[in-house]
Amino acid sequence: MGTKFILTLVIVFLHLCGVLCQDEILNCDFTCRYPTVCSANLTIFNPNGLNSFNEITGPARQNDVFSEVFTVFGSHSTNVPQIICETFKNIYRIGLNQIGLERVDDYSFRSCKGLIYIFLWGNNISYIHENAFAENPKLYYLALQGNNIKMLPENVFLNQQKLEWLSLEGNPFIDIHKYAFKPLIILDKLHIKRSELVDVKPEWFETLGMLTFLDLSTNLIETLPKKVFNPLKNITYIGLIHNKLTVIHADSFGILISAPRISFYSNKINAIDVQFIFNTGASTIDMEYNVCAKVTISDNSTSKELMMTGFKTCFENYKAMSEMTTLPTTITTDSTTTQSSTLPTSSSTLPPGCTNENWIERICKVEEKFEEYETIFNEIEEKMENLTKNQNGMLRSLEDQQSQVTENKNEIISLNEIISILRKDLDNQIEINANLENKVKKIEEIAELLNKENQQIKRDKDILEFRVESLSNFVKTEVKNLEDKILVLSTRPCSCN
Repeated sequence: MGTKFILTLVIVFLHLCGVLCQDEILNCDFTCRYPTVCSANLTIFNPNGLNSFNEITGPARQNDVFSEVFTVFGSHSTNVPQIICETFKNIYRIGLNQIGLERVDDYSFRSCKGLIYIFLWGNNISYIHENAFAENPKLYYLALQGNNIKMLPENVFLNQQKLEWLSLEGNPFIDIHKYAFKPLIILDKLHIKRSELVDVKPEWFETLGMLTFLDLSTNLIETLPKKVFNPLKNITYIGLIHNKLTVIHADSFGILISAPRISFYSNKINAIDVQFIFNTGASTIDMEYNVCAKVTISDNSTSKELMMTGFKTCFENYKAMSEMTTLPTTITTDSTTTQSSTLPTSSSTLPPGCTNENWIERICKVEEKFEEYETIFNEIEEKMENLTKNQNGMLRSLEDQQSQVTENKNEIISLNEIISILRKDLDNQIEINANLENKVKKIEEIAELLNKENQQIKRDKDILEFRVESLSNFVKTEVKNLEDKILVLSTRPCSCN
């Protein structure tokens, strides 16, 4: 037994030594869909979070052709070494998912000033420096889901005025600063589900007038503050699934003109202010698996009438609850129940048709009703426990599908950007071809002129040759005549005096 234990310790020691003694690795391969559009495949092993890398090894390639960087499966690093962005300065997308990241420092993305997409999901990030994204003003999509983030500092998104998609789900938040989302003036989608939120701060949404999608599902929210959703004038969906809400007050939502879908699926709601229906103008309200209602009213021409019928019990409970908050207290003795000094002394101070006696009876009936609802609620909770297991599987499947849709959307965006680049290249090529055509025309004109000049030279040559030939014949004729004269003179007798 002792020998086996010692051998086990030796094996564990050798394994740890192999891990701890392994050199840090930062290597890069690449794939190119087009000559000027390449993706860097990064292999990193940096468990101690060093930031002293001088280079990224791998095949030589011009770094300005890379548009994105993704880590390969099996990589591990607790930080983001700054050499990555210093090497690939022109990338617009980076994915460092599931590699064990624990922190995002102020230098992590400092040199990648053109980043549009940052994917950091499925890590163990617990610390984000407030200047982590200060040099990324073009950021459109930020994925931080599935980490260990507990706090978000006030200025962490200070320069993200172009951010439209923020995913923070699956983080055990203790505190999100009330002004953390203030700079996100055009944010379109905000995901904070499965994040252990206990309360919702109205300041989060003060500047999010462009928000269309808000998911606060699977948290621990018990109450909603007054006017918390008032600024969300373009909201189309509010998800409050699987929380601990018990009462819906109208002033929590205010007046929403965008007719949103609101889901309270699987809460503990037992009372709703009827004004909530009219103020929000909601097109769909999901109240399934709650205490006072188990229906979903969807958008149609009679939705208001259906809501008034389907949520009737909820409205009655809210009315009774409101009345109870103004009721006088009672004092119970051994044999009788007497009115306390705070009870009204005359029926004129009670609601119409009520006396002190029937007022007390009414309280008892309300209490009995609440006991009935509590029993029903306990039964529902037992059923919900069985359904939650199946639902969690469905939710995970839906999340996977949503993730796949997001990836497909990102791929489409990438293809659109590639098409845009190709169009620019095509326009440049067309312009080059037009310039070449102009040059060809000029060359043809010059060739035509040269051809004409050659023809003229040929004609001049023919004329010159003709003249030379004529002159040669003339000279020959004259020479012959001269020879004949000389011959005649040479044969004539000479007369001497």
